[in-house]
Formats: sequence, structure tokens, C-alpha cells
Amino acid sequence: RPERNKRMQIHYDLPHVGQYVKQQHKIAVDDFELQFKKELKRIEKFKPIYENTKILEVGSGIGWFPILCKKYGIACKGIDICPELVEYAHLLGRKCGVEPDIQLGNIETTDIGISAYDIVIALSTFEHVEHWQEGIRNIFKALKPAGLFYFYSTNKFSLVSGEYRFPFYGWLPNRWRYSLQKRRVGQNIMK
Repeated sequence: RPERNKRMQIHYDLPHVGQYVKQQHKIAVDDFELQFKKELKRIEKFKPIYENTKILEVGSGIGWFPILCKKYGIACKGIDICPELVEYAHLLGRKCGVEPDIQLGNIETTDIGISAYDIVIALSTFEHVEHWQEGIRNIFKALKPAGLFYFYSTNKFSLVSGEYRFPFYGWLPNRWRYSLQKRRVGQNIMK
């Protein structure tokens, strides 16, 4: 199975990421405050968060979750596969007066530890992970006993996806969705 040995790679200088980061300059971390509080409330339905709770966010993007965690004294690390987003997250954190602990890495292959975290979260991330089963295995190894893996992803049964405002997008076969993405953003979107 040579395909099993292939992993998503970290790519530098992808044009669509640069465009996305430019758009994010218009957004402040405070704009995510309400969403942050909602996520914490949902998480705490399953597992309380204390001073010594250790959290890992997979797919940190621009870093708003780890930044707000740090601001509120919650220990949260982040991991993202995109170097531009990791760099921007650090810049955004410094603008807020904090240095977020966000590292470059691929959840499929990065060593995130064994029994290291009480909670691992992935917000709209796993629909982008090619070998998601390996990523989930990695996460479960990293969770402490009775740890919580909290995630959500695009809903196939939603009439309109948040990512692409194309009716029934999530219902399309992968091949068709990938074709639409390539036409919209370019071949590099698959990296």
C-alpha cells in the first residue's frame, strides 16, 4: 500500500493561504470572544476545565482559541500544518499581549505525546486531514485517561456548507468537491 505511506506535507508559499491571511488582518481576536465562550461552555458539558487542565487544539489556524485561552489563564497548545498561519497566529498573539504556544506540525505524523492532554479539540479541521484515521489515533494516544476529544466538522447533510456557499456541496462525491475547489482556488488547494 504505497498510498498509506504518503502523508500530507507542509507546504510553504501557497497563494490561497496568503490571500486568506490578508483577509484575517481585518479581524481582531476579540471578534472570537463569543465563539470562544460558547466552545468552552460546550466542552465543559463533558469535562470541566480547571487551572491545571491541559488542552491541545489541532488545526489552530490564525490562533484565536489558544490566544484567548492564554488570555484567560488556560493552558492550551496549538498545532497547524500551515507555516503562514502559525506565523500569523504568533503575530496576532503579540498584538494581544500574549505569546501563544502554537507549533508547526501535521496531526498525522507529529509526536504530540502520550497521555499529555486532558482535552484535545479540533474545530472544523478533520475534513481537511487526508489520513484522518491516523490523526485520530495520534490524538487518542495523547489523551490522558478519561480525556476528552472534542471536535466538529462539516455536516454532509447541511444544505449549505460554511466553507463553500454552494447548495448541497457536502453531498457531492469527493472527486467533484475537489474539482470545484481546484477551479475556485487553483491546483495548490489540494496541498
